[in-house]
Amino acid sequence: MTNFTWALDLAKQLIDANGEQVGLKLFQTATPNILFPNEVGVSTFTMLSARAVFLNYKGSEAGFSYKDGTEIQREDKKVLMAAKGLTQPPNLQGSITRANGDLYRIIQVIALDPDGTNIFFEVQVRR
Repeated sequence: MTNFTWALDLAKQLIDANGEQVGLKLFQTATPNILFPNEVGVSTFTMLSARAVFLNYKGSEAGFSYKDGTEIQREDKKVLMAAKGLTQPPNLQGSITRANGDLYRIIQVIALDPDGTNIFFEVQVRR
């Protein structure tokens, strides 16, 4: 495996310098009881503070669909977050709150992880 610590540091440095403070709400679901597999475990959430860069998708990207069927809508935002400093990666049940109070749900998470080391996350969010 290749050493990507320089890329981790660079992503963190650039996003910290150009990003804004956000609140990241991440959910975890407990493992179901083996005797009752149809009952979902209790969900808990963790609030994290992070820095993120919000970008608009290009107009030509509206309507684009990922392999899993997720579609990019006109008002969606692309959020870049450095993996360094996050205790856990963003997940699809989570949400991001901007400094001005705007709340966005996480729709899609794409990780840049060349050798299994998460460097940064590109997160598609929607109001």
